[in-house]
Amino acid sequence: MPPSAATVSPTEPVEAGKGGERGDFHLTNAEFIAAVFPHRPDGAFAAVCSKSGDPSLGGWSANRADQAANSLSAENNNYVGCSSFYHGTDGSFKARKAQFAACHFLLLDDLGTKVPVDRLDGFELSWLIETSPRIIRAESSSLSR
Repeated sequence: MPPSAATVSPTEPVEAGKGGERGDFHLTNAEFIAAVFPHRPDGAFAAVCSKSGDPSLGGWSANRADQAANSLSAENNNYVGCSSFYHGTDGSFKARKAQFAACHFLLLDDLGTKVPVDRLDGFELSWLIETSPRIIRAESSSLSR
């Protein structure tokens, strides 16, 4: 799998369409964003952030996902939020509370590495996404679904 592609494991069997072994999907950034943001309020856009180096240093500037998705580098730290935003009155695009349009999904991060999957206790996931190789320790829960 190319480093820029995320592995998306659907929680329901896949009948048709794109799919790899065990139903894993290999999507481009643009395809993923289109899939998780199929409906947005008029004039609202999903936000993506991308930066090189240490992700804990400096800020994360938001860009419209529809304009940036195809140019995200696999070498960078890339992030898509769960909300969409409007342009500000000055025409700027920022992921700020004042420009919030809608929340489209809830994100649970680090399942299986920092948070044991069994802590979900029957909670049904819409997607299980792996963006980097898993390191499973003996005490961690298995992520096979």
